Formats: sequence, C-alpha cells, structure tokens
Amino acid sequence: MSPSEFPDWQLYAGDVDCEFAFGERFGNHSREKKVFRQLINQYTTEFETIRNSAPRPTRSNLCLMEVFCGSNSQLTRQVVAAELKAERFGLDQGDLSTIEGRSVLFERVCSQQPENIWWSPECRPWSAWSSFNSCQSLEAWDRIYQDRLKGLEQIALGIVLFRFQSEHHRHFHWEQPLRSLMFRLPFMQEVLSYTKMIECDLGEVGDLRDPSNQLHIKKGLLICTTSQRLFDLFHGRRCRHNHPHQPIEGSVVWQGQRMHRSRYTENYPRKFARQIAQLWKKSIFPREKPFCDPILAAANADVSDPPLKRRRLRATPPKAPHMIDVSELPSVKRRKTDKQPDESLNVQQAFADLCRKIDDKTPQVAW
Repeated sequence: MSPSEFPDWQLYAGDVDCEFAFGERFGNHSREKKVFRQLINQYTTEFETIRNSAPRPTRSNLCLMEVFCGSNSQLTRQVVAAELKAERFGLDQGDLSTIEGRSVLFERVCSQQPENIWWSPECRPWSAWSSFNSCQSLEAWDRIYQDRLKGLEQIALGIVLFRFQSEHHRHFHWEQPLRSLMFRLPFMQEVLSYTKMIECDLGEVGDLRDPSNQLHIKKGLLICTTSQRLFDLFHGRRCRHNHPHQPIEGSVVWQGQRMHRSRYTENYPRKFARQIAQLWKKSIFPREKPFCDPILAAANADVSDPPLKRRRLRATPPKAPHMIDVSELPSVKRRKTDKQPDESLNVQQAFADLCRKIDDKTPQVAW
C-alpha cells in the first residue's frame, strides 16, 4: 500500500488522534464523498429507469418488504402469521451488489408498493470489533477501510429507497446494532433528520437467550424509524440488569449447526418480531403518517430546493440521538448578557433604598 493511494493522509499528518479515530473520520475525506455521490447517482438512475418502464402499480396491500434477511427470518414469518402480506429479499432473491440483483429489488418495490421497508444492512465493517482490529496493524486498517468503502453501496442503496418511501408517505425502518458506527457517518444525516431513533435491547423486548445455557443476551439495537407507534413501543426498553448475561463471544450450536454467537444474534427473536407484526395489524386503520421533525428537516434541507428533493448533507459526522451534544442542536437567538447591569450593584442599590425608607419613617427622638 503506497501513500499515493491515500492522498488525504497528508491533511491529518501529525494529528495525535489521526490513527485512533478511524470511525469518526470516515466520510469526511473527499475520496469517500466522491464514491458515495457516484453510488447515489448510479442507483438513482437505475431506480428511475425501472420505475419509468414498469407498468402502473396496483395496490397490493403489501405490509412489509424485509431486505438483507435470511430465508427463514422471523419478522416476515410473524407478519404473515398475523394475516398480513410480507416479502423477503435476501441472497436467495438477488445479490444487491450487482445490477441484476438491484433491478429485481427495484421492480418489486415499484410493483408492490410496500407500506413498510425493513432495512438491515451488514454491520460488520462498522462494528466495534472492526474499529478495534483496525488498530492492530496497517494491513488490518487497509482491509477494514476497503470493507467500509464497499459498505457504502448498501448505505447509498438504502437512501435511494428511503427517498422513494418518503415521496409516497410510507414507512422506512433502518436497523443496526447499538455500537455500530454507521449512524455516525455524515451520509446518514438525511435519514436521521426524517426518522426517530429507537434504542432498546433484544434481551428485554425479545427475551433473547443463549440456546446452550438459556442465559439472557443483551444485544442492543438502534432502529431509525418513521413510525411514531413503533418508537413508542420499543424506545427506552433497556436491560434492567437483574439477571446474568451471556456475552456475545465464542460459538454456539443452533439447529444442528455451530456458529459464532454474533451471527446467532443477527436473527430476531420470535417475541420481538411478533410485537411488530401485531402493531402493524392494529395500525391498518387509521393509517399512520411517517414522522418528520420540521426543525431538523429545515436545518438540513437546501432552501432553494422543493420538498422531497435531495437534502444537503452536514459537513460534520452526525451522532446517534442518544449521543448528540447540546452544541449540535439547532441554535436559537441568544440574549446579550454582557450589557446587563451587575446583579451585585442592583442588590446594593435596593438595600440602600430600603434603609432610606426606614430612616424616613422612624420618629426622631430628642435626647
């Protein structure tokens, strides 16, 4: 690996935190921004081509389209069990890293018009373990950096579908593990401005347990959702720490196969998926409108653009809502305090006035 492959390194030469804040700085360099913009333009063009050539969609009453899921995912299974229509789109349906796979997905989205799209892209390049491993050697850093550049494809594809759902006033749900760095990327600011962040633990909301010893597994989740009802159902339901936990490390035998516990916890537990299915079944009427924060939307939208056009991305990496600093909130007009009179002088003046009134009312005694 030659320095010419990373021309942006010279911008941070000598910085103390240059090689330790890899997850924070990713997305700020011109190379990464250029790659991401090219992906957005490419996927938007592909989507519009399919959209214009597809026949006029008919209302299919499809409640859920689950993307990046297994062939036996619990979420789709429970939605179908609740007598609602749902579809999966995983590797069995198509490889989204290819034009053919994306064309199939775009065609299904345009024809079925799903009310909810559940988007759970791969979290491995953005996980805490990846950040830790990137500091072990230069080769590991290079490998993870290339994985994250590759991971921008899934983020760009999710934003294209998110814009389509927003245009038609339908719901979008973007799920990641609690410690994932994906929601801290500047490219995610558009999604964060039009969604609410759910923070919960699968051990609490889904009774997630280890199959070998039945100990609870905490497994924190972050879900960017446009549904206020889903936010009210899950947000804040964290583990109460009143029972022992099984760390997500090592391997476990599940359904006759040995796998890493991290892979096992990628599957949603039945209780968690069933709660979502029951919520959507009750939300058919009245239909819920997608959430939109007008303050954040106005802060991140270009004034010259009409609504639902491409929003302007912030220059600084965003943080998940549970990590936002007060300084990042929209600024308001501050009162000038430097011209206000000193409070100590006001107190002294009030005390002098009080003493003068007492002296005036006190009768004079002749000695």
